[in-house]
Amino acid sequence: MMPLASVWDERLRRTFGLSMLDHPARLQDGIHAACKELSLASDAELLARLEQNDANAKAALARALTVGETYFFRESAQLDHFRAELLPGALARAPRPVVVVSAGCSTGEEAYTLA
Repeated sequence: MMPLASVWDERLRRTFGLSMLDHPARLQDGIHAACKELSLASDAELLARLEQNDANAKAALARALTVGETYFFRESAQLDHFRAELLPGALARAPRPVVVVSAGCSTGEEAYTLA
């Protein structure tokens, strides 16, 4: 059984700066996948290894919780919101060019898409 979501949320925030409270099923799937990869019997074992700052546990959980794909124009709804709402507001406020960061953009398709 998975420990309280708040325990996992606090651990993920400290480890990755990430919250999965809005995606409990995805969190549970990711924890299960990381446990399987590491041959752990329970999510409590994974949590204990994370508490010990185990690099293999962190890497397995990161792989299990993140999107492993990149391609041009990947999330059309997000791009539509960026184009219609965010960019016009930023351009109206900015006295100089607007800087956009695409963190963790793999091979760069998302950053080129924004450009």
